This record gives sequence, structure tokens and C-alpha cells, in this order.
Amino acid sequence: MIDTHVHCRDGEQSYKETIPHALSVADRAGYTMIMDIPNLKVPVTGREGALRRLDIAEKAKSNVIYGMYLILTKDPAQIKEAVAAYNELKYRQGCRTFVAGLKLFAGQSTGDSGIVEPSDQFKVYQCVSGEGFDGVTLVHCEMESDFAKEAWDHNEPITHAYARPWKSEVSSVNAQIINSVRAGYTGRLHIAHVSVPRALDLVEMAHSMGVRIAAEITPHHRLFDLSVMSRPDGLNYKMNPPLRSKEMAYGLHQFLVDERMDYVWIASDHAPHTLKEKMEPPHDSGIPGLYFIPKFARILEKMGVSKKRVEDLTFNNAAKAFGLTGLKPRRVVVLEETLKKLAAEYEFDPYHEFWTMR
Repeated sequence: MIDTHVHCRDGEQSYKETIPHALSVADRAGYTMIMDIPNLKVPVTGREGALRRLDIAEKAKSNVIYGMYLILTKDPAQIKEAVAAYNELKYRQGCRTFVAGLKLFAGQSTGDSGIVEPSDQFKVYQCVSGEGFDGVTLVHCEMESDFAKEAWDHNEPITHAYARPWKSEVSSVNAQIINSVRAGYTGRLHIAHVSVPRALDLVEMAHSMGVRIAAEITPHHRLFDLSVMSRPDGLNYKMNPPLRSKEMAYGLHQFLVDERMDYVWIASDHAPHTLKEKMEPPHDSGIPGLYFIPKFARILEKMGVSKKRVEDLTFNNAAKAFGLTGLKPRRVVVLEETLKKLAAEYEFDPYHEFWTMR
């Protein structure tokens, strides 16, 4: 398996997750590779920060290959440095650590790295393309002008979904497609953690028109709907983008089943926080999930998704999109008891109800 969306934290946030621990979890869960998004208090945006993280991963001596993204800002000098660092440190056959691509927060999430204005996003695509970038830019898509921040009430966690409505994601995906095409973007767009089927309709349309684009679907956006936020522990299911309606969660399934779509795959968006940080202000967004994708793969097969398609969703499609030539999957059998033990290494397992599913 390849997980293209993991938050390893480290530094001041090492109590949440670290590169060595995430690699250890991935190893025991049977992964071939993970890709880390270091959106820390001081985001990793250039060569020096990349080398520090790659060195940590090298010293972990894991069986799992470690990739990482560099966070984009509006600063042309930073973008130039990030593209140069990518070109120097990108994946080469046989490497154990590498820079996987760039990350654009088209809206604020965890951290303060958002580039919220579409006009600024357009300039970023222009600048990236001007440097000849041909890799993957992973984009967090939420249009802040569609937010209704006044709707949020921590006493009613479900209001998080109303404060960041589904139309904000659709608007942002549409804007990324239009702005990247207008800017002559030379890389591949990868839309992170899609929660709305209509956003995937846009991805499918753009792909049919020749746009280099891909998208990921998380287990939590497929398996859960916003009703879980009405539970006593509802704040634990706060994430960005939020959980959506039952109909939207089910609507994602067709994009997982359809074998024509070799530009869609599964990613965990693994983002651990402490229970205190979830339940008390500022009620951090994100859940752990790196350990769960092997179980999710089995659930998909029980739902009628073919074994070949599951292999594509967990490995082949991502390997193709990221140009991971010569990469061979690890063929290991991971027992469900092992996955449950990995889940227990985090304060909260959002998927606890699925371990008894047969």
C-alpha cells in the first residue's frame, strides 16, 4: 500500500506523532510507502527543512519508504526554492526517502498555511509553472468565502459541517481546475480528501478534457456521515473538510468502484491529536487512520469492490500518478489483531466500531 496523505508532525508536536512512529505503524500495517505533509507551526517550505525530515526518516531505518511534501506560500522566492528542492530530492528508483511534491492549502485547515484568495492561488500556479515543475501538487480545497463561521458552536459539534458547507469544497475544486488551466500549470493536480461526490464529478470532467488531475477519498468520508457528530464524543470526529450527509458518503462509493478511474485512490489523512485537544478549545480537526486502510480494503471487497480495483486504489493508481517507476508492493499478510493493536497506540480510535465487522 501507499498512503499519499499522512501528517507525521514532529518538533513541538512530537507528542501527537513522529516520523519514526508513523513509519513503525506503517511497517507493521504492511505499507510500502507513506507521504508526509508537515503543516507544522513553522511549516516545512524549503530545502533545509526537507533535508532535516528526510534525515530523521533515514535514521529510522524503516522498511517503509518515506516521501514528504513542501508547503507552498505566496512568496515567489519560496516557490522557486521549493521547486528546486523537489527537482533535487524527488523520487528515484531505489531511494528510501524523497520529496514527493508540493502542498497547497486553498483554505485554512490545521496550521496557518492557507492561501485563501483564488487570485493568489492563480499566481501560485503561474509561479510553479514558470519554474518548470512537472510533479504533483496536492491541494486542500475549501473556499473560505462560502464558509458560515457564525454557525459553529462547539456545544453542537455537527455545526462544524454547516460552518464549512459542502459547496465550499465544490467551489474550490472548480477554482483549482480553472486557475491551473489558465496559468498553464505544468504539473499534476491532486485533490485531497474529497468529501463531496459533485467535486469528483468536476475531477472526472476535467480529466476527460485532458487536465492532469487526480483525487483521493478517505475511509472516514466514505464510512461515516455527519450524524456521528451528534454522539457524546462527536468532537472527536471534527475534521476538515467535515463529514457530510449519508447520501454524500454513499455517493463516493461509485468513484471507488469504477475501474475506469485510474486517477482516484484511497488515503488516510492520518492526523492524530490528543483527546484534550479534540474536546477542549480550539477543538483540533483531524483523526488518526494510518493503521486502518488494510481493514478498509477488506471492507471494500465485502462491499463488492473487485480485488484488482482494491489493489489499484491502495497502490497502483498512486504509483502511476507520482511516477514511482520500478516500485514493487510489499506482499505481507497483516492480521486484524495487529491492526487493532496499532489503533490502540493512539488516544482515540475513530474506527473502533469496524473491528467487529465481518
